Amino acid sequence: MLKASLLPLRSDRVVLRAMRREDAGAYAAGTSDPSVREYAHLPEPEYTEESVLALIEGPIKEGLASGDLAVLTMTVPSTDEFAGSLVLFGPTGTSIEVGFWVHPDYRGRGLSADALALAHDFARRSGFTTVTARTAPKNSASQRTLDRSGYLRSGSAPGTTPAGESMDLLHYRRPLEPPNPSGSTDLRENAVGQGDGSVSEPVTTAEARDQLPNPGSRDAQTHRAPHQQQNAAPTGRSTDRPPD
Repeated sequence: MLKASLLPLRSDRVVLRAMRREDAGAYAAGTSDPSVREYAHLPEPEYTEESVLALIEGPIKEGLASGDLAVLTMTVPSTDEFAGSLVLFGPTGTSIEVGFWVHPDYRGRGLSADALALAHDFARRSGFTTVTARTAPKNSASQRTLDRSGYLRSGSAPGTTPAGESMDLLHYRRPLEPPNPSGSTDLRENAVGQGDGSVSEPVTTAEARDQLPNPGSRDAQTHRAPHQQQNAAPTGRSTDRPPD
């Protein structure tokens, strides 16, 4: 179970925090980017500020409270503005999956790798021992980021993306070191600053997707909006990400 009390987490270049209402517009704008559309395999064809607000107040808030879904915002310490999205979802035993993407305005700064490091710390301190990811074979940028972040390729297998697309996916896993008994960490937490181009696809999995309402469902009408994120923005089964 993910421990929301550990948030926010911070490094020199990126802050990882819970998603807020003020992130909705930038999140929606980021999902319209061609690279995000191609590689993130988002479950919905379009996101608007209103639909993302409904997600924030509904499935995203509920998932973080229950500890089985964390749709998190990446920000830069100097501004605290939305720079990308990272999702942890689909916990199974002591393993959890990750997905992520970076807003076009913030690519090329190395944010995805830094955010992954923070996500590993978050998962480790929440009791998980392994983080997994999946990506399309053609997504070499995602593969490079996962390689640099200590992930090991464990094979490939057919899978279904959050968008409902069937394809072969490369599977990755990263063992996590045990938490430091002293409770200290290399990452500064719970201190969002006052506020690299890189795009990483949200990691997605079918389980995460199922936790969000479909646009035509009764749940979607209750939230007044469709749902969303690659192993990521909230949802799906694949660890793809757009190029950094």
